Amino acid sequence: MKNIKHINSELNRSSRESIAKQEDGLFVNEKALTVQWYGKHIEFTLTEFTIIKILSSQRGRVRTYSELMDATRQRMVEVNTIVGHIRRVRNKFKSLDSNFCALENVHSIGYRWRE
Repeated sequence: MKNIKHINSELNRSSRESIAKQEDGLFVNEKALTVQWYGKHIEFTLTEFTIIKILSSQRGRVRTYSELMDATRQRMVEVNTIVGHIRRVRNKFKSLDSNFCALENVHSIGYRWRE
């Protein structure tokens, strides 16, 4: 019984930690599906939010177009669809911060959130 309580405690702690993450100026609240950039709220679609969450969860790691396509949960997705989503995400960040450059394209592979 003690082990079950310990496991449940660990699961609850790790899920609380994953609900909201803040690094640098980015604050991602997975439970509320919200994003803030240096304290300023930005509205994103669910697909855009999912892309931000995936890219920012492991900064510096390249996420392939295929991984990002799978994340959209749409049936028919092409590379151009992902490029369009990324363009809209960048524009929303740049509307608050003209120096925004955290999203980096890795030619012919995908994208990464800079460390």
